[in-house]
Amino acid sequence: MGTVKSLLERSREFEEAHCTCKELMDKQLQKIEKYTTKWMLVGFSILLLCQVGSFIFFYNFSYNKFVLLEKKIDYRYFLTEESLEDIHKVKIEDGRVIWDNSKATNSSP
Repeated sequence: MGTVKSLLERSREFEEAHCTCKELMDKQLQKIEKYTTKWMLVGFSILLLCQVGSFIFFYNFSYNKFVLLEKKIDYRYFLTEESLEDIHKVKIEDGRVIWDNSKATNSSP
């Protein structure tokens, strides 16, 4: 009977020690959780602000610059002799247009 009593006493002492340890650790864990939650919120806020700032920057400044550049570009300079010959079905020699006679004969009848 003495061993059962000593086991119960040891069990009770273990539970008391476990509860006090849990209470001590609970304070530390709550402190760590508050700290990490605070810095996580700060990090997400900074990330969100950076994303909004980059969107505003690229929308206001870069988009307008691209539109202005697009208006200034004359796309005729990008045409080559080959593309003109393919598009209009003409021959270009020495910078002059030579009409294709077979096309003219086919369109006349």
